[in-house]
Amino acid sequence: MLRGTIRSVTTPLGGAGVVGAIGATVIGVAVGWDEFAVGGTMLAVLVMSSAGFLVGRGDLVVTLALAESSTSVGRSVAAAVDVSRARRGAPARTVVEVPVGADLVELRVKPSGADAHRGTVEIPARRRGVVRVGPARTLRADPIGLFRRELVWTDVHELRVHPETVALPGMGTGLVRDLEGEASRDLTADDLSFHALRDYRAGDDRRHIHWKSTARTGSLTVRQFEETRRSRVAVVFSRATEDFADDEEFELVVSAVASIASCALREGRDVTVLTSPDGSPSHRGPRRRPRVVPTSGRVRMLDVLSEVGTGDDLIPLEQLAALVGSVAREVTTVFVVTGTIAGMRELRSWSSELPAGTQTIAVRCGPEERPGLHRTNALTVLTIGYLDDLRRSFARAVAE
Repeated sequence: MLRGTIRSVTTPLGGAGVVGAIGATVIGVAVGWDEFAVGGTMLAVLVMSSAGFLVGRGDLVVTLALAESSTSVGRSVAAAVDVSRARRGAPARTVVEVPVGADLVELRVKPSGADAHRGTVEIPARRRGVVRVGPARTLRADPIGLFRRELVWTDVHELRVHPETVALPGMGTGLVRDLEGEASRDLTADDLSFHALRDYRAGDDRRHIHWKSTARTGSLTVRQFEETRRSRVAVVFSRATEDFADDEEFELVVSAVASIASCALREGRDVTVLTSPDGSPSHRGPRRRPRVVPTSGRVRMLDVLSEVGTGDDLIPLEQLAALVGSVAREVTTVFVVTGTIAGMRELRSWSSELPAGTQTIAVRCGPEERPGLHRTNALTVLTIGYLDDLRRSFARAVAE
């Protein structure tokens, strides 16, 4: 907490008063104009009297605390402002200002003794982003408005407003056999997860013959396995302004990205979120790689997604495709979340950049667009107009 950092401010009116008092007094004395000298003296007395209102009453203690450091769109957060007096004395009404984003909230409090007066500021979360709250400051000013003094008591707090998300159904299993994979319902003759025993059939691998059961039953018996699979998921979206019709389209894209990645994290899958790297499209350095959004935890991922925005100098989806293809060689499923600017031709071209066998699902986001699902070869295109459309169509989109 900042212990009452003082910002003394002379208002424009106060500056004019000081200059007028000095100027009138000097001119009156220099040329012998008593009227100017008296007027300058009276103005100087007025200025000095106004400055006296800034003296004293420095015995307050102000603290600011947010109930939460993050929230989601549409869910407000309360900030508590506690004002107390460090010394006993007659209570004085105090004005506390708390900047909230571009707005300014004023609280009129009257602390008494050592008991703190608590005021509450409701911080609305209307849009995704970062809202700066504070610093809390107390004000003192003269009645005329010549001077004002600000005492800054707290640091700036940041409230991250996460994108809106919806709970999605499971993604199903992936395509890669793995010791750490999940057992599917598909049965196979050779895998890692034992299922049952069955009679030997021509062509079965003799290494999987269960000799104890064979000796007991008198007929060859082999082991049967459940196919284990593991998904490695990549979620890709562009931040280039040219890829989106408007800001609302981009907001729907970020919400879809957050929902898909949250679903993958909830199921314990390996998930990577990739987006346009910083820098202009003309920059083609040897270490050019997509920007990776941290996915070590859902809250950490949503914190970063709350800050992302579009830019005119960022690489578009067309160029992002080649970069993703170079780092996503082990993924089994890639979600390309984009606006409505990209057409089927561009999406098919992008999917061809990925390794063969990769399941590619393009999610086209356009506010109020008619939902739809189309499949062409290895590409599935899901169109959504609202975030709820993603929840209703997601299971069909990921089904192979």
